[in-house]
Amino acid sequence: TSGGIKCWGYNFYGQFGDGTATNSITPVFVPGVTASGVAAGSSHTCAVLTSGGIKCLGNNGSGQLGNGTTTSSITPVLAPGVMASGVAAGSFHTCAVLTSGGIKCWGYNGYGQLGNGTTTSSSTPVLVVGVAASAVATGSSHTCAVLTSGGVQCWGNNGSGQLGDGTTTNSTTPVLVPGVTASAVAVGNSHTCALLTSGGVKCWGSNGSGQLGDGTTNSSSTPVSVLGVTASAVAAANGHTCALLTSGGVKCWGSNGSGQLGDGTTTDSPTPVLVPGVMASAVAAGASHTCTVLTSGGVKCWGSNGSGQLGNGTTTGSTTPVLVPGVTASSVTTGSNHSCAVLTSGGVKCWGDNSSGQRGEAEHNREPSWVLQ
Repeated sequence: TSGGIKCWGYNFYGQFGDGTATNSITPVFVPGVTASGVAAGSSHTCAVLTSGGIKCLGNNGSGQLGNGTTTSSITPVLAPGVMASGVAAGSFHTCAVLTSGGIKCWGYNGYGQLGNGTTTSSSTPVLVVGVAASAVATGSSHTCAVLTSGGVQCWGNNGSGQLGDGTTTNSTTPVLVPGVTASAVAVGNSHTCALLTSGGVKCWGSNGSGQLGDGTTNSSSTPVSVLGVTASAVAAANGHTCALLTSGGVKCWGSNGSGQLGDGTTTDSPTPVLVPGVMASAVAAGASHTCTVLTSGGVKCWGSNGSGQLGNGTTTGSTTPVLVPGVTASSVTTGSNHSCAVLTSGGVKCWGDNSSGQRGEAEHNREPSWVLQ
């Protein structure tokens, strides 16, 4: 409740926010921020402050930190002119839901993923055209929002049909996804999933690994139903998707080459498989790993661990969930190779890749370290 954040994993760009660019195999604290939410991008991290402001850190080569520069930062920097209720971090862009219901985005815009009618990148926040939203989600190069009406609109790259409008034409402004009334949306690399108000899940876009969950590997430019899932949350990544079931269990589907489905195998699955031994309140999907917040407040992760993104003090991957030590969390987020958690104490810890300083420190760390306090 103090708003601290811990992150772990790859930290080359300083995405942990701890003032270093060193990876961590256990969580480290991100200093200088009291947060209500956190989002991990490919190599940058952003947090919603308890004041409503947004601070970001890590890789800034495309302006994804939103502070008017393209200089990477291993400490959190403020995105000006944003009062937000939520934030989402994509590969090289960031979007925030404003307290007014509008959306502002910043960073790379080569596919129109900023949603302002152009393909011009911006290092400061720009307003998305004509959207009143309750939630936003960002992927590699497209963005989607849940409207206050419950509809879903998407914009940006549509090469695999991930905008869900029945075409494969990119759009620099939001387009409506037909036939979907949603409470949440999750955006992967080239696919999108929506949590319906009924508790079902529909997905669309690329499906080469079965990440749409409909029992096939056929891509679809319109929504298809995920088989056998009644969910309260959904998370999408490069080639896999996970859902938090209303029972508290977790099911995942799609790519499993690194064990990111958590079922003890490395076999892809086009239908949801149960993650054993997990009762969760939240789930997040990274490039090739997955993390959950347990109902106890602990955090478990599984999948790829080359940068320590599982946070258990090793760089050994795991096809089943492993506990992240020293973390009691209210939420968790996963980037390509790093992870961060908002602690129940209010701090933030990150772990894993810190090559861009996305953890907020200058060193890699396989254990959680402080990012925001």
